[in-house]
Amino acid sequence: MARINFTLKIGKKILSAAMSAVLGAGLLSASYPLTVGALTYGVLNYKLIDEDNNGTDDYVEITHCDVSAVNVKIPEKIGEIPTRKIGKEAFYNCTNLKSVSIPESVTEIGIAAFACCSSLESLNVPSRVKSISSYTFRECKGLKSVKLHDEITSIGEGAFKECESLEGLSIPESVNSIGSYAFCKCLSLKSIDIPEGVTNIGEQTFLDCISLNSLFIPHSVTNIDMNAINNCKELKSIVISNPECKIYKHPTTINTGYVGAIFKFDGYFCVHEGSTAQEYAEYCDYTYIFIGDSNADGKLSALDASIIFSEYKKLYGGESGSFDQLQKDRSDISGDGKITAIDASKVFSIYKENYKKG
Repeated sequence: MARINFTLKIGKKILSAAMSAVLGAGLLSASYPLTVGALTYGVLNYKLIDEDNNGTDDYVEITHCDVSAVNVKIPEKIGEIPTRKIGKEAFYNCTNLKSVSIPESVTEIGIAAFACCSSLESLNVPSRVKSISSYTFRECKGLKSVKLHDEITSIGEGAFKECESLEGLSIPESVNSIGSYAFCKCLSLKSIDIPEGVTNIGEQTFLDCISLNSLFIPHSVTNIDMNAINNCKELKSIVISNPECKIYKHPTTINTGYVGAIFKFDGYFCVHEGSTAQEYAEYCDYTYIFIGDSNADGKLSALDASIIFSEYKKLYGGESGSFDQLQKDRSDISGDGKITAIDASKVFSIYKENYKKG
């Protein structure tokens, strides 16, 4: 047993030295076939990690995949040691890879782990993975669907950048952080739900999402950075729920396109009256309507409260509502994503205050 451990430790040192030499030369290991002398499992390279330095290997980390691989099943264990991590750039540039099965024992997926896997169409992220690392799926141009589980709390910078075939993504409510560039140039992205709890829409998060047709920014978002929602050509409505949300004051932050230096927004801004979003829309000369203005007549009135309450009664009684998405967005004054009696009450309260002021 001592001899086996000694061999494994020597193997680790050789692998570590080989990896250091490759990275030192400024090369990406995944651009090459399997590393000579490395620990291998089929088309995979791996290393054994002694996490607590007690002389016993605790888990397997997948470090590399042969670029010729088409269908890969990552083992739950190698020998008796569980596979827990897919390392940085492990599948980088595996352009032939069409499917990969990840066991539930994987707790971490490294930076750019699947970057440039242009033939990969779908992936199920295991429930034990807590975050999507930076650039995990960058330039996965054929990726159409990714299943994220409720344990995930963050989506890293550039995680889905240039995933040109991704049409939609269900982001769990557990997510509280979305990094800059996360969905940059996702050309087919039509819809996405930003969970309550996310606080920042970073630089170029939705840049060139030319198929995105609506966007609901929840109340938790306090900041929208430059170029965050730039050149989203099909965007018909954007709701900004937080009346104090800081928006980078330039038309490049939010627009549906531009000619020369003239930026435009062809849809509607749904904003709170007197909000920073209203100020931004006026600064950019964009069309806006007030959240709570259910009938879109440019003011909050008792009639709006009545319309919203009627819709709520239908829904509460199990009937199908009559609001289209835009009317839902502008009627949801509480920003919880649904039409309730609270929305009607808040609209009526605002109306009463405005009426008193004359």
